[in-house]
Amino acid sequence: DNSVDGGMYRTSEVGDLVWVDTNGSGVRDAGENGVAGAVLRLVDALGVRAIDASGTSIADQTTTGTGSYGFTNLSPGSYRVVVVTRPTGYQLTPALVTINGATTSTDSDVDTTTNQTALIALTSGTVEQTIDVGMARSVSIGNQVWVDANADGVRSGSETAGVNGATAALLGAGLDATFGTADDVTGSVTTDASGNYTFTRAGINNAGALLAPGAYQVTFGLPFSWEFTITSAAGPLSSDTDSDASTTAGPTFGRTPNITFTEGQTTTNLDAGMFQRATVGDRVWEDLNANGIQDSGEPGILGATVELLDAAGASFSVPVTTTTDSSGLWSIANLRPADYCVKFTAPTGAGWQPTPTGFGTSTTNSDADVSTGVTPVVTLDSGVNATGVDAGYFRFASLGNYVWEDVDGDGAQDVGEPPVGGATVTLTGTTGSGVVIGSRTTTTGAGTGLYQFASVVPGVYVVTVTLPSGMVVTLRDAASATDATDSDANTSGASPATTLTSNETTTTVDTGLIRPATIGNRVWHDTNGDGNQTAGEDGIAGVTVRLVDSASNPVINASGGSVDATITDANGNYSFADLRPGTYRVLITAPNGYVFTETFVTTGGATT
Repeated sequence: DNSVDGGMYRTSEVGDLVWVDTNGSGVRDAGENGVAGAVLRLVDALGVRAIDASGTSIADQTTTGTGSYGFTNLSPGSYRVVVVTRPTGYQLTPALVTINGATTSTDSDVDTTTNQTALIALTSGTVEQTIDVGMARSVSIGNQVWVDANADGVRSGSETAGVNGATAALLGAGLDATFGTADDVTGSVTTDASGNYTFTRAGINNAGALLAPGAYQVTFGLPFSWEFTITSAAGPLSSDTDSDASTTAGPTFGRTPNITFTEGQTTTNLDAGMFQRATVGDRVWEDLNANGIQDSGEPGILGATVELLDAAGASFSVPVTTTTDSSGLWSIANLRPADYCVKFTAPTGAGWQPTPTGFGTSTTNSDADVSTGVTPVVTLDSGVNATGVDAGYFRFASLGNYVWEDVDGDGAQDVGEPPVGGATVTLTGTTGSGVVIGSRTTTTGAGTGLYQFASVVPGVYVVTVTLPSGMVVTLRDAASATDATDSDANTSGASPATTLTSNETTTTVDTGLIRPATIGNRVWHDTNGDGNQTAGEDGIAGVTVRLVDSASNPVINASGGSVDATITDANGNYSFADLRPGTYRVLITAPNGYVFTETFVTTGGATT
């Protein structure tokens, strides 16, 4: 019987290496080492766990420290190698690459979608040592879009705020060297409330495969009204405190440089600094009381010039200026965040004087130096609208009027009453800001009695007239006079405090002077009763004499004191001195046993 045969085969084996594809090329390059800990399984053409030549189910294999594996004692047939488990963080790199010098012994054979190889046909005695698996850990790219408050391109310790709602897209290297939109591997992500973003997967909004090693760049989109800050001069990835987004107009605007990431590389310093333009402004006002504070009702100044200076107080090559409106308001907008100074110049021709600084609050004070008109440094941070940069001005006031002799002592300036020339007038007081003004003196004009204090800072002042010898002050605020015709001085020659405001001229501070009068004569014994003092008729001593005014009221003398009754002396004489000009009555009380003689006798040589 020649049909009894015995067929034999030699066992086969399949395997090779699981390696770290550090550049994610799908091709094992020199220096790319094995991956330990990957779990592989051998299945048959139906996807069922394979059985070896002895009929035993083939166990899964875990790669060694060098990344090697091998399934042996296999019967001829078709098999697949399946990646069951990848070490943490690893992904499969592209399979069956045919470029960049790839060969069957250097490419990766496991499909990234199915996690298995194509069917591998093993014939008797086949030793297949080219079934390789390339793996790489994900690249992680990200960090923050931050608010560069001072727009200097450096994130300082205080600049912790992020830009919410900025967009970031990850671009991958391809045939297009400019990394155009065709190379967008992520769509875009939006920064969170802290300005943070991260790319760990490809696909729109990080929904796809993990990022393989390779060349990438991030392109940032500006939210409305935001701008990119200065780009780092040190280069990308050099610092976590710089900005890496290009500010150069064109295709690279908003993009980081092209950066090649190796397997597993994580970067958290691809940043973009952004800022918003700032505004500075407020008001130039007329400080009516010169107290250095914007008080309610004080008007703005139209047409003042406002110039923006650099932090050193120098003008820019192209001056940046504006003028105040009718309310005194001014504003300079669209400014890059930085340190600035502001210079104020009052309108010409109106005699404006800078008000003092250092009073009020930051919103009510004047910031302009009284000598230069320049403010201290104003720091404008991103998006800031800095109000409260103000300048106050005032105009000098003047005060004065007239010193006259009040002939009739009625406290009113009457026609024909003469001026008092050469009288010394002193001005004392306090400016609106509290500065005490030392004595300023002038003299009344000869023949006019007029005086004037010009260039007076608004404030509260007292005018004092030095009383000429033999003269005293007339009645104050007489009812018969107006404010323009009365006398304002007290008995010491000082007027009440007068409040002067900016540009005010006061011409009603007047002082009336009088020369005190005297009334008196003699009470005598008219022995012959003829009503006429003749030789030998003696005076009567001790007679009480009183003085009253025309209404029989008690009299106040020129010094402001009461006029008391007097007593005739040994010769019968009496006198009332220091009297204001006016109309008086003399009341004489006859001593016991005496009666008054005839009055107003005109005969016998009698006189007044």
